[in-house]
Amino acid sequence: MTPKETPKPEVFASLYRPALEFEEVPGEDFDVFRIIVDGVPVRYHEKGEHLVMTIEGNLPSQVIENLTEDLKSKLGKVLKSEIKTRVYQ
Repeated sequence: MTPKETPKPEVFASLYRPALEFEEVPGEDFDVFRIIVDGVPVRYHEKGEHLVMTIEGNLPSQVIENLTEDLKSKLGKVLKSEIKTRVYQ
């Protein structure tokens, strides 16, 4: 990847900052990032070649869709690839 193709640092920094109102939760894990959305914890866990977003409670379906699409879009820019998701309930 040439420097011209390398994603901008702000894209990496924004991966776990969705385009909706949220609160950051400090943590000590280097591969786990947490936020609170509408009072519900949302955890992003980097697991090798996978990234798992876990919503630890109930959120409206539109908020879940916004969180998912925001992350897919940003991750796609970083990896220069189409991102596929699975939903587990």
